[in-house]
Amino acid sequence: MIKDLIKYSELYSLNFPYKNTGVYEFFPKPTVDNYKDSFIPRFFLKKINDYKIIEVDFKDFGNANPDLYYRIMFNWSISGPKNSIYVKGKLQSVGAEELNKKSIKNAEKSMVGIKNKLINPLQFYKP
Repeated sequence: MIKDLIKYSELYSLNFPYKNTGVYEFFPKPTVDNYKDSFIPRFFLKKINDYKIIEVDFKDFGNANPDLYYRIMFNWSISGPKNSIYVKGKLQSVGAEELNKKSIKNAEKSMVGIKNKLINPLQFYKP
């Protein structure tokens, strides 16, 4: 334990590359074009030695050190039909809520805990 603290102090005092990761939390703001496209890309990081998941922008996602972070990205539905549309029992269009729930479920397989970060599958949704 003491040896670990000494080693940590030595590394922290040096110009150790992992000292400051330069990764910052980001809150997306969908644009008119995003709503026309019906989705926004979302990017998430989770430190390998931590439980906290943060949303980041594309730049921080691309620059995040894979030795330090688990990374995941997916498209988030923000417009179009809210619920799936069926005609005569056949699926015509998958709704935004269902698409986002599937994205959360798939992301949870790679990044445990993201379902607690994304609790509203209709976040940013506009009909």
